[in-house]
Amino acid sequence: MGKEESISSRQFVLLVLLFTVGSSIIIIPSSLVITASQDGWISAIVASIIGLGLAYLYSSFPKRYPGMNLPSIAELVLGKFLGRIIIVFYFFFCFTLAALVLRNFGDFMKTKIMLETPLEAIHIMFLIPVIYAVKLGLETYSRVAEITFPFVVLMFIILVGLTSPQINLTNIQPIAGEGLKTIFGGSLSMVGVPFLELVILTTFYTSINHPEKTRKSFLLGVTLGSSILIVTTLFTILVLGVELTKLKVYPTYVWAKKISIADFLERIEVTVAALWGITLFFKLVLSFHASLIMLKKLFNLKDYRLLVIPMSFILYIYSLIAYPNSAYFIDFATKTWLAYALLFGLIFPLLLLIIGSFKGKGQS
Repeated sequence: MGKEESISSRQFVLLVLLFTVGSSIIIIPSSLVITASQDGWISAIVASIIGLGLAYLYSSFPKRYPGMNLPSIAELVLGKFLGRIIIVFYFFFCFTLAALVLRNFGDFMKTKIMLETPLEAIHIMFLIPVIYAVKLGLETYSRVAEITFPFVVLMFIILVGLTSPQINLTNIQPIAGEGLKTIFGGSLSMVGVPFLELVILTTFYTSINHPEKTRKSFLLGVTLGSSILIVTTLFTILVLGVELTKLKVYPTYVWAKKISIADFLERIEVTVAALWGITLFFKLVLSFHASLIMLKKLFNLKDYRLLVIPMSFILYIYSLIAYPNSAYFIDFATKTWLAYALLFGLIFPLLLLIIGSFKGKGQS
């Protein structure tokens, strides 16, 4: 493959943050409010605390297995046969997530912005820069993350600042009125998307040039990303109210449409589309890239780049048949996907750590 790719701990923080925000910023508020009503923002806080716990779990790997990533650890701990079975499972998890993320973008653009454009064309337009980014490698698109991150922050500040005059505090009252059971139940959807999915980032551990800072970077990235999601959920409820948030598939976009300053500054909801598009791009790139690394390990290939073009065609087709419509996806993401994510994001990592500790492997 040539020179090993290398990223700084700061770049890893940004990748974790962008992955966390990803598809979540525009779909999570609705799923939280459907379950927890006006307490959806509290559910987001609970989910974020669980997310930090998961980040702590995932960042245990570099200390126990220095210089190794997820597929290598699976093969070391479980042996070649069982390890490769786990790698196959993780490939399908990463690849399926990439297909779902691509379809999320296509559905949003098709229903809200590019109404007359075929879904297939939207997918192709978005997939081309993704292919280019993965071909260039982790080191290159991590630098792009550094360049685009200030714009993400600026757009988010503009969105929050310009809609602040329209908040209605009665929309979140009574606080905790739905009870603790409902609050914890509502948090599950956000635990599944995106926190359990963060296990994918363990695939890139071998590229972090200061592995001793991995835990700090992971926790910081999750903290910053979850803070954006909490504020987004809170403001969506405060501005739109519970009932309207429940009814809308993309409530964050509707929230942005509320911006109106002196009948002059209006219709700048495109900021949400841009914010979401940037974060979604990195989540798709990381998921697709991780799936190729799994295949590289599985077939002992020298370079994953050989697989980028052929697998992108399969990804394109997979994204078109992934699910029938956006409403179906919301239900799928909060129920069925949670079960899959628990298997890959909690059970398998715990098993690798527990079995590895019993076998005494991976000690430096």
